[in-house]
Amino acid sequence: MSNRLPQLFADSFFPAFAADTFADENFFRTPTVFGRHADRVMKTDIRETDKSYELAIDLPGFKKNEVEAELKDGYLTISAQKAMEHEEKTPQGRVIRSERSTGACSRSFYVGKDVTEGECTATFEDGVLHVENMKAALQKLHELGVAKWAVIHCPEIGCGMDENGNYYEFESLKLPKGYIKGTVGAGDAFCAGVLYAAETDMPLPEALKLGACSAAASLSEVSASDGVKTKDEVLKLYELYGKK
Repeated sequence: MSNRLPQLFADSFFPAFAADTFADENFFRTPTVFGRHADRVMKTDIRETDKSYELAIDLPGFKKNEVEAELKDGYLTISAQKAMEHEEKTPQGRVIRSERSTGACSRSFYVGKDVTEGECTATFEDGVLHVENMKAALQKLHELGVAKWAVIHCPEIGCGMDENGNYYEFESLKLPKGYIKGTVGAGDAFCAGVLYAAETDMPLPEALKLGACSAAASLSEVSASDGVKTKDEVLKLYELYGKK
C-alpha cells in the first residue's frame, strides 16, 4: 500500500501569468493538505513488550475523527483523511481565491491472522495514534487482585475484563463539533456509570456503554454537576452519537 502523500496541485498545474496578483509564483500553488508536517505523517515506532507489540504512529494535524483502524486478513491498516478549505480576499472583501483540498494516507502492518479485533485497541494523544494490547493490562489487574471487573478508560474507548477472563470494549460516542462545553468530570462520569451498572447487576458490556454515555453527558456542560443526567437521558445519547 502506498504511503505517498498527495499534493493536490503540482507546481506547474497552471501556466505562469504575467501581471498583477497572478505574477506571484505561489498564487496557484496549493499547499499539501498535511502542511509543514507532511514529512512526519505516519512515521511509526514499533515496540515489543512481553505480551504485545505497541505501535506509535505520528499523525500531526489530524483529529481523532479523521483516523480509522481496520483489522482484515491479518493486516492492521491505519488510515487518515483530511479536508482543507482556504480563502483569500482583497481588503475590500472581494474573494480572489477559494480552494478546497482533500488528502488521505494509510499504512498497513501484518499482525497475523490469529489476532482478533478484541485484542487490539487504539488511543489518540497529541497527534500520535497509539495501538496497543489492552487485554494484557486488564489481565494484569486481575492478577494483582481485582475480583470482578477490571476496567480501563481513555478518551477514545472503555475496555473491561470480567472475572471469567471475558474481554469487552466500547468506543466513545462520536460527538459533533461544538458539542463539548467542558471536560471537567468526564472521567468521573464514566466511572459513575460503570459503578451504577455493577451495583444494579448489569452485564459488563452494558456497563461500558453506560459509562461512555455518562461521560458524553458530562462533556455537554461546562461544570461537572450540570452534566449529571438520569440513566435514560444519558442512554439516549447513544441513539444520537453511538457507533452505527
